[in-house]
Amino acid sequence: MLTFIGLGLYDERSVTVEGREAIRAADR
Repeated sequence: MLTFIGLGLYDERSVTVEGREAIRAADR
């Protein structure tokens, strides 16, 4: 669920190094 919400936020703010790390943390 967190990954889904994160994807939407990243899509709007463009995928950045920080965003990628957040996605990995949520996936874990």
